[in-house]
Parts: sequence; structure tokens; C-alpha cells
Amino acid sequence: MKFFRIALLFPIVAVGFAQDRQPPGGGRPHGPPAEALAACSGKSADAACSFSHNGHDLTGKCFAPEGKPLACRPDGPPPGGGGGPPDQQR
Repeated sequence: MKFFRIALLFPIVAVGFAQDRQPPGGGRPHGPPAEALAACSGKSADAACSFSHNGHDLTGKCFAPEGKPLACRPDGPPPGGGGGPPDQQR
């Protein structure tokens, strides 16, 4: 009987782990926005590029990690100061 209870719990635990491994944002994998990909269409690596995303005009250079499509990688940090945890209040 103990084996039967453990066998019933295994699928529940497995589903919980599978949900934890999904990328944030509803399962959409991280990657450059469509605008960044379009900005480098027909260009080569290190070519100057620019695009607008979420109301921000960004400039940068075309870049592609091995095996990935060429996309415009903005110069500097993301707009709005994102990328780190918020400061803790004292």
C-alpha cells in the first residue's frame, strides 16, 4: 500500500518540477525582440543598427552568438535601469 501512495505522488511532484523549469513570461523563451532582429536584417556582425522597443529608441551593433540569429544589441544598460534587484529599504 505504501508503494501505491508513492506511485501516486510521483506525477504530482514531477509536474511541479516541470513548471519550475519553464522560462519566465508565460513560457516564452528569452531572446531579442522582433525589432532587434529586423534591425540587422541584411547586415553583418558589428554593423551599426538602431530600433525602437517599448517606446525607447536604441542604437547598437549587430551581434549573434554562435548558432543564433543576428540581432541589434544595444549599447549600454537596458532603459529604465532594469537588470538588477530593487534596493532594499532601510
